[in-house]
Amino acid sequence: MVYDLLKFPLLFIVVFPGLAAGNDFDPIDYLETIETIQGEFIQRSLDGSSQMLQESTGEIFIKKPNQLLWKMKHPNQKTVLIDKNTITYFDADLEQIVISDYLEENQVSWVNLFLNNSAINSTYRFKEKKLSNGETHISFDDVEGDYKSITFTFNSGTVQGINLLDNSANSISIEFTRFEINQILSDNLFNFQYPSSADVIDQRR
Repeated sequence: MVYDLLKFPLLFIVVFPGLAAGNDFDPIDYLETIETIQGEFIQRSLDGSSQMLQESTGEIFIKKPNQLLWKMKHPNQKTVLIDKNTITYFDADLEQIVISDYLEENQVSWVNLFLNNSAINSTYRFKEKKLSNGETHISFDDVEGDYKSITFTFNSGTVQGINLLDNSANSISIEFTRFEINQILSDNLFNFQYPSSADVIDQRR
């Protein structure tokens, strides 16, 4: 589910130019320079035997300091919207909307760590591995949340994909088919209109 995916600290979906050049690079410092992200992706869920469970496509938009739109388009339509202190989850198949407070205690979420610079833990460590095909893999193994390992794939200084491994050896692979940073995003983009026929569950305090 899209909502489950937002529980992991997807902290570094960014372009790391220093990696391709082999220069010293501080991902925390660079993260703080990112103002917007927009991209399209293919998400594949695999079991412990690397058998495909599901393949989905969608797009993502992030705008600091407090806006995110994650849209899963195919084969199921699911949307997660964060706007300021509210998170809204819409499942088109169920015609259901769940609205909750997006609180500081959700800081394990990758979204809060990205949107709020003060929440970033500067002690995150990563392992770097360069492959003969020009790719660079950056792995985070000391993260909190539902995944025990997060690996980012870069090529020519641009993020190409992400692999998430949980404690049951199941994994989620995200391949970016388009990825752009610091483009102008209108606030109207985050005024997502939900169908009036959907059931609404409001869990806000």
